[in-house]
Amino acid sequence: MKILVAFDNSPNAREALSYAMKFRDITEEYTVLFVNPGIMRGATGVDTFIPETVYTEQEDISNHVKDGAMEIVEKMRVNINFVKKDSPGEDIAKTIVQTAAELGVDLLITGTRRLSGISKFILGSVSSEIIKLSKIAVLIVPYSLEA
Repeated sequence: MKILVAFDNSPNAREALSYAMKFRDITEEYTVLFVNPGIMRGATGVDTFIPETVYTEQEDISNHVKDGAMEIVEKMRVNINFVKKDSPGEDIAKTIVQTAAELGVDLLITGTRRLSGISKFILGSVSSEIIKLSKIAVLIVPYSLEA
């Protein structure tokens, strides 16, 4: 089985990756995907200057996320493929689902922030959107209040 875990090093994503390790005996390949919302592109035809430090900070964030994933899987002696995708101006859920399809995974695992009401309306729900878009099986791991 091939598994893709959407991961941003948040507590809920860490819990989802830890849960995914329960399938290690039947999993031949793990892919941990970090979708970086990145830098929004400037308006077409308008020169936009983005300082080099912004790109350096983006790379530092990506490295921090990868280190967080490695910290979890090293304890389990599991190898992972870490993939970083930028999604400037594009829906994160769409990028996750497209990447899962491109890689031919059997199961897509993600965490949830358990948003509801106005928070869900304003912030949206990546996990809900993944369920809507995916043709691949999706496992949503709830964030434990004890964690």
